[in-house]
Amino acid sequence: MIITGDIGGTNARLELHSVQGLVSRSPPVFKKTYPTDTVPSFVGLITLFMSDSAMQAKADLVVCGIPGDVINNKVDAMNISHWGTVDGDKAAKELGIERVALLNDFECAAYALNGLIDEDVECIRPGSSTPGSTKAIIGVGTGLGVAFATRCGEHLRPRASESGWIPFWELSDDEREMARDFREGLGVDTISFEHVCSGPALVRLATYIARRTQSQVSYTNPREICANYRNCQVAERSVNLMLKFLGRFLSILSLTYKPTGGIYLTGGTMESIVPLLDSSSSFIEGLDSHSHPILRNIARSPSVFIIRKSDVGMWGARDFAILSKNLTSK
Repeated sequence: MIITGDIGGTNARLELHSVQGLVSRSPPVFKKTYPTDTVPSFVGLITLFMSDSAMQAKADLVVCGIPGDVINNKVDAMNISHWGTVDGDKAAKELGIERVALLNDFECAAYALNGLIDEDVECIRPGSSTPGSTKAIIGVGTGLGVAFATRCGEHLRPRASESGWIPFWELSDDEREMARDFREGLGVDTISFEHVCSGPALVRLATYIARRTQSQVSYTNPREICANYRNCQVAERSVNLMLKFLGRFLSILSLTYKPTGGIYLTGGTMESIVPLLDSSSSFIEGLDSHSHPILRNIARSPSVFIIRKSDVGMWGARDFAILSKNLTSK
């Protein structure tokens, strides 16, 4: 049996699979979600799940995506401070399981790129993608997750990245004033792209614009802002700004990784924004941030896709398990 998991600061989602079910992509034998703050440790989480699932056979592999910098199968999980350092090798011994594999959450999500089919994605900006080339996956949600994947034989080999924390690149006096306001509000010395390209960032932008324009509008979540895009200037301006900043961020990634295999976007906030792309030129404006024509062409080159499949992190954990067990997916 194989346990796969997608662990975040709010919830830990786990699934139990038979080997054959995993290969045939059948539904899990059992699945359950736990509030992360109610579980005292990673080992405690897996132990509770095994008990709740009434496992009839022993698991020999656990694969979990977890937010943080995973080094040598160890991680200090972001937003799960009460767990301390999670050590996959040590957990395997305590649980009596052959292997516990810990992956950075977006490195884990990038494994899902191996199994995507046409129905799982929608091209939102055609480019000149090259089959077999490097791909990037960007998650616009609670944060700004990033990973990239390079071709290794028949499969893509994902690599973790913390590119979302690249310092925000200000190009105008208005943007410098906005960044100064954000630095003061957040109590930080440097604004990163995660501070301007995420769900909380969209609310932050709307709050800033409302204050600057002396508007009485107040928003508390990104979905509400997107829903009011066509009938509220504060919502429209904040979405357009974030789209411009996102395009600028993708242009930086294009120069860094040259992901001519495509850039794949996912995340709850991105799902809310995608229907508005046709109404805004801001995304393309952001992609065109570079003044040099050669750099601008490189930034424009990759096709950009939105992943329509839900639970990308869990799909990635499943695909990692298939590859690590040397199984062949049908």
